[in-house]
Amino acid sequence: MKKLILILIIALGIFLLLIKDNNQKVINNNEEAELRNKIEQMLIIGFRGATINPYIDQTLKDLNVGGVILFDRDVPSSGEVERNIINPEQTKKLISDLKELRGDMFVAVDAEGGYVNRLKEKYGFTNIPSAQEMGEGSPEETKNYGIFLGQQLSDLGFNLNFAPVVDVNINPDNPVIGYLERSFSDNAEEVYSHASAFIEGLHQSNIITAIKHFPGHGSSKDDSHLGMTDVTNTYKEEELLPYELLIENGYNDMVMTAH
Repeated sequence: MKKLILILIIALGIFLLLIKDNNQKVINNNEEAELRNKIEQMLIIGFRGATINPYIDQTLKDLNVGGVILFDRDVPSSGEVERNIINPEQTKKLISDLKELRGDMFVAVDAEGGYVNRLKEKYGFTNIPSAQEMGEGSPEETKNYGIFLGQQLSDLGFNLNFAPVVDVNINPDNPVIGYLERSFSDNAEEVYSHASAFIEGLHQSNIITAIKHFPGHGSSKDDSHLGMTDVTNTYKEEELLPYELLIENGYNDMVMTAH
């Protein structure tokens, strides 16, 4: 009888251990799934093609990515492979189809104006001046350009614009900022004033913005897209001022790091 009781106690102990182990596995699996879901939401992905294709269709069904970004030119193939933006009608249809697959995600674009704008006039869009050109006018004029651009983006279906650039134009020969007229000014407070106005204009059409390139790319001598860019000896503390002023005055959209 004692042996039987001992056997039952041991069996019960093993059973309880198995239950505990299975419960822990369930908890671990749930935690892993939750973590994976959070990581996926942090991703904004690009893809090739001017229409929905099997790759992006399956990706948006399998992964809970935060969104997609559309481009007009496929850089890896030097433009030989079709990308996403051909003309206004096609772009609007593509975005509509994407939102049918996932209506809760960001649909982003780089539309700064001037040289950096995926919605080019040659495709049938209406471009706006570069940041440098806007900076030569008044903040009110810059706001109006933001309003116009925001309406165009909203009509197409975009909800996120990776703009404006708030880099201070410390080095006008900077190949990726100053040379391309992407900075509003060499004066940090002027950069803040125009960036704030531009953001206000975009917000009128509910376009989310992303100020860039934190903590400041305006003093660099090299293009960071092509290699390592060292700003140790060129960086100025004033490059942080546009970020500080914007955030102090309620900015709470995105901040894009230098890359």
